[in-house]
Amino acid sequence: EKKKPLEIARLLALYSVFDNPLSNRRSGVHLGLDPELRRQSDYELFASPLNAAVSNGRFASKWPHVEWRFGSIGSYPSVLQFLPVNSIVCVNPPFTEAYLADVMDRLAELKLRFRLRIAVPIQEMPWRKKLASSLPSAELLKTYYDASTENHTDVLHPTLLWEDPRCPTRQGPPTG
Repeated sequence: EKKKPLEIARLLALYSVFDNPLSNRRSGVHLGLDPELRRQSDYELFASPLNAAVSNGRFASKWPHVEWRFGSIGSYPSVLQFLPVNSIVCVNPPFTEAYLADVMDRLAELKLRFRLRIAVPIQEMPWRKKLASSLPSAELLKTYYDASTENHTDVLHPTLLWEDPRCPTRQGPPTG
């Protein structure tokens, strides 16, 4: 583990590109669903060593070539083929057009293969009209967990949280 300090430095350098030095606010890259909810999942699809909370430490990340040392099992979407069927998978994609379009294109397949806990922003996009039918009984998410400050913070964009009814009942307080 002599290389671990170097790998931590690489990791921090990679994530620093998302921060704006002129703002008091950090980028949203460290935001995640409530850690309690994620600890009750088997895998997280869009996490990092800086915010992952899944109990087994196994998550998909942006830079698995560096983050494997910290528990990353690969990146989205290639990691999907390695996740066991019926796993509880927490999905909180970056709110970019490309990632959201891809996740929404795969949503039916993901729902068949896994038990999902998924957060999706309500945006004017081609896939918006299928939100209500694809994610029935979704709740409006009110807060995210900011791993950089270790506090909950208000959601800046209207966001839905949907949990597959096949997921075990959540332990602890609600996340919304």
